[in-house]
Amino acid sequence: MRCFFTIQGEGRGHLTQALALQDILQTAGHDVVGAAVGRPEQGTWPDFFVDAIAGPLTPLRSVSIATDPVTHAVRPAVTAWRAMRRAFFDSRPLNTLQAALDRANPDVIINFFEPMMAMLAHKRGVSIPTVAIAHQYMFLHPGYRFPPGHWKWRTLTRWATYSTCWGADTCIALSLYPAPSTSSGWQLAQKRITVMPPLLRSRVRKQALSRTRKPYLQVYLLNESYANQLVRWHRAHPHVPLRCFWGRQGVHTPEQVDDTLTIYPLSASRFIRSMTQARGLACTAGFESIAEALYMGTPVQAVPVPGHYEQLCNAYDTVRAGAGIRSSQFTPNALLDFLPHYAPDTAAYRARVQQMPNAIVQHIERVASGR
Repeated sequence: MRCFFTIQGEGRGHLTQALALQDILQTAGHDVVGAAVGRPEQGTWPDFFVDAIAGPLTPLRSVSIATDPVTHAVRPAVTAWRAMRRAFFDSRPLNTLQAALDRANPDVIINFFEPMMAMLAHKRGVSIPTVAIAHQYMFLHPGYRFPPGHWKWRTLTRWATYSTCWGADTCIALSLYPAPSTSSGWQLAQKRITVMPPLLRSRVRKQALSRTRKPYLQVYLLNESYANQLVRWHRAHPHVPLRCFWGRQGVHTPEQVDDTLTIYPLSASRFIRSMTQARGLACTAGFESIAEALYMGTPVQAVPVPGHYEQLCNAYDTVRAGAGIRSSQFTPNALLDFLPHYAPDTAAYRARVQQMPNAIVQHIERVASGR
């Protein structure tokens, strides 16, 4: 089976999920014959993705999240305008994607939440069987519980989610907790929603649970604003050891700030090894980090990026799954208070994740064969 990936390139979650599925498909004897990936407005994709993805890599001019340059909060109105302008008035990304598909000649397309793939299907039609995969498809599930209030953002989020799976034969919703597979309860999206556990990398799935924890807390820093919040907290609590991971431009070696605070450059392998022994993890409310921490039995403090409604939903799901707590600041007091009460059903969750490879390969095979 020849598989072609289309991947939303904003952040790291969808990129990581694509690499995890690539490994699963190749183990099952299938080929990934190429990938078209949305290029962020600023910067490029991380090296760990570029080095590992199979087949030709095609960059796409796609939609991206607009943030405030000072506070780094998401600017929803600007983001929505950018998305509509790119999707409806710029044909170049569709031409690029169509050419990549023609060259690859795949048996199945696997779309990781890339809106240009859906726009191509909507505008020009795509005859190749297509599977859409993302945790966001839980937003279309009739049993999903959104955060209270925010009804405008709830409606906009569901519409935006639906717009990424136009033309898909099926949607796979990745979920931290079990839920029945069902047809979407949203009037616009009459699609089959198949619920599966998170797509975790093989190096994560092979990690054994640590029986002993070291005294440090692990922190993932997205930007300088969060770093400043944490440093202020650290000065008031210097007795709490912290290991921070921060992808700063041009920084490739660890920085020992003082006896109890170390800042490491981003490294997937080091981050995972460190998380297996950390007392807890404070991070933005990205789905992938929360899913990995739950697999390793590491309590999470999920801090949504301001204005990022999807991350607010992820933070509520963190609590619902028993993975940790939600918070609005990178101040780990609440995480320290929560540690004695952390008691998720880690064994059941790990068992679900371990069953994922066989289940998802069989599902994609059925779609590719037209069943």
